Amino acid sequence: MQSRGTAIVELKRDFQAMNTINVNDSAKEGILGDLNDLHNLNTLESSDNPFRVIFAVAKLSEGWDVLNLYDIVRIGEQSTTLNQTNSEAQLIGRGARYNPFVYQGENSYTRRFDNQNPKYQLLESLYYHTINDPKYLDNLKKSLDKMDLPVEDDSDFDVFETNVKPSFKHSKVYQQGNLYYNEVEPVPDKEFNCLDRYGVNTTTMAEVNLVESTWETNYNAVAIEKDPLTETRFLFKFRDAVILVKKAFSRNKFYRFNSLKQYIPTLNSLNEFMTADNWLGNIRLYARVSNGSPALNRKQQLKAVEQYLTFVQKQIINNYQRQRGTKRFIPVPIKSLIRDYQKKVAKHFNKPRLQ
Repeated sequence: MQSRGTAIVELKRDFQAMNTINVNDSAKEGILGDLNDLHNLNTLESSDNPFRVIFAVAKLSEGWDVLNLYDIVRIGEQSTTLNQTNSEAQLIGRGARYNPFVYQGENSYTRRFDNQNPKYQLLESLYYHTINDPKYLDNLKKSLDKMDLPVEDDSDFDVFETNVKPSFKHSKVYQQGNLYYNEVEPVPDKEFNCLDRYGVNTTTMAEVNLVESTWETNYNAVAIEKDPLTETRFLFKFRDAVILVKKAFSRNKFYRFNSLKQYIPTLNSLNEFMTADNWLGNIRLYARVSNGSPALNRKQQLKAVEQYLTFVQKQIINNYQRQRGTKRFIPVPIKSLIRDYQKKVAKHFNKPRLQ
């Protein structure tokens, strides 16, 4: 559990001056004059891109989309015509239509949480910050209406309250009781020293399914019902197919060294990951194919490698835990966790919420 102090320090670090880009229209060449800025602006979704704030005066109004845009801050108090707000609405629309994050292993570009927990709805909300100028806001809403983009009006809302019963507040349990959670500790980097640590068994056969009629896969070769029309063939050990593995790596950004290093802190090189016994090297790859089919060509072998590497990727990501629970339990007063609660819900949108 991340403390509030840790979160504040992390936010301050993320939004320091060195993590901002200033793009303005005063220079003749503008953004195109700095190829490094151009690259950074077009890779904002990359996990290793440090930039969090973009200052722009109109240079980015056309031809630039950013997937992970969640806040737009309008700086300036000049009056704005309807034609001008049309342009601003287009910028808002480009940010609002993207929801690229991965949730439960899936990447989606459509809204998923409209009818779920509000904490998830936050992931699909874009906030537009501006001064409270009624004429400007009215023009902006008209522009957004033309785009069929629903916007919540936070000037008129209901407040819903949930209150703890007074009788429970005066009880001994509430006043003196505690809930306990187990304290966590960091996992040392040295423990991430083999694929077995990530739930990938490197001593048993690894099987992928190349039968065209189905994509059901058994990676661990544990008892499955064998189709009499299929057979399982040994392909190779990973260390004996380095050329194929390198090709598969080149087609998957996860298997770049800087990406793997984020999840495998003890890794020294890609070659080590491909050939060492504690990584991929000793894994024997098998493929289930149609009975009597010809020997697999290089393209089919590459497909088998890529299919297995997808499984390994998921295991590495899902099992890389930087913290773990201990047997030390920390008391937390019940009255600090169970409290009166308020929630503001807007009464109106500029249009009915899309379903």
